[in-house]
Amino acid sequence: ISTEEGLVRLGDFGNRTTSIRTLVMTDGGGVLTARMFFNNGPKKAWKIKTKMGYSITATPEHYFRVIDKEGNYVWKQLKDISNDDFLALQRDFLFNNKDPQLKFPNELRKIGRPPNEITYPESLNPSLAEFVGYLFGDGYIKKINGVEETIQLAIDERDSDVLEKLKEKIQHLFSINPKIKRIKGKRCVLLIINSRKLIEFLNCNGLNKSGLSREIEVPEIILRGSRKSIAGFLRGIFEADGYVGERVIELYSSSEKLAKQIHLLLLGLGIVASLKKKGKGYRLTIHKNLNGKLFVERVGFIGRRKNKAAEKFLKPKHLKDFIPNQNRRLLRWYKSLKNKNYKLYKKIARFVINTKYSEAISGYIFKKYSSIFPELNDCYLKDLIALNQFYDKIECLEEVEAETADLFVPNKHTYVANGFVTHNSPTLMNAG
Repeated sequence: ISTEEGLVRLGDFGNRTTSIRTLVMTDGGGVLTARMFFNNGPKKAWKIKTKMGYSITATPEHYFRVIDKEGNYVWKQLKDISNDDFLALQRDFLFNNKDPQLKFPNELRKIGRPPNEITYPESLNPSLAEFVGYLFGDGYIKKINGVEETIQLAIDERDSDVLEKLKEKIQHLFSINPKIKRIKGKRCVLLIINSRKLIEFLNCNGLNKSGLSREIEVPEIILRGSRKSIAGFLRGIFEADGYVGERVIELYSSSEKLAKQIHLLLLGLGIVASLKKKGKGYRLTIHKNLNGKLFVERVGFIGRRKNKAAEKFLKPKHLKDFIPNQNRRLLRWYKSLKNKNYKLYKKIARFVINTKYSEAISGYIFKKYSSIFPELNDCYLKDLIALNQFYDKIECLEEVEAETADLFVPNKHTYVANGFVTHNSPTLMNAG
């Protein structure tokens, strides 16, 4: 759930029904105060996944915003959503909240600092988040005699600027001078930090990369971070493990949980990506359209090489922010005009004809034509586009048993859960 304190799991509000006062994100980027949390206990539910890989678990009676077959923006119970309906997912749903304070182990709570003692930031910040992102992508903790002793970051030998930037970052954050080790016969360089105290600090805040790679997940303190810190974490992990191709930017992870969380964080920054199973892991793909452009502008990479390769994504040929099922509705709107404008009709014809050649209109095209034809400023589509949403179909559904919970949000009775625009009826599952 997107709240003023970052992304939180619905179940984290408690194990019983209680009154709360928490700002939550609603559709269209609106903010309202949730007043009640409901714990509804275990129920039969449906776990759904969309074609782009977004998922949520809810009871069949729970309401979601959809664009239906006729192009209307309506509420529908999950059990009534058909193959012709598109679920609404909210872009840019992350709050611009403050970064959370960090914890310190007791032995690190010192007044003053002896010479050669390391330092620690008091709160999360974009620089620390970027370091942690790189650690989760291409770093590991080396144990000696069963004790975590050393942090090692692997850096491509082509990226000397990444090496220097990470080295400077570590010096600035922790007052540590990391060692550089070149591996003979391998095309990478190791940046080595020998510090038990730093590892203990990272462990204390859940920022350490520990356990099996397929089990790691985004640290909770990152999920509760500011937009800039979340972008920093993503920049670090995409620099470490990301790939920039001619038409796609990709990230592969063996951890399903991590991949799903990154998928959601990208959407929270306005970036739609696809998430697919690939071999023994999961692949996130950002295409060369509006989403690739937003990724480069809002996240990007640490080093010159990947940033240079990603420059082509700043000028996509197609933005593809489509509004589905609008052909017939847009035609009805045009026919309702008292003064028909044939030039306008010629421009929008391909979006209103109901044949195999018809196209879905995009927000970009609508805004472009609105500057030419004033009539479009009174069109219903203007309000739909202002919501800044993405629309996706259900790909698969699985019946499950799960703990259920919900919020009560007065006035609009709406909030964003796992990116989906949901109604505050007391049947939503514990998102996440």
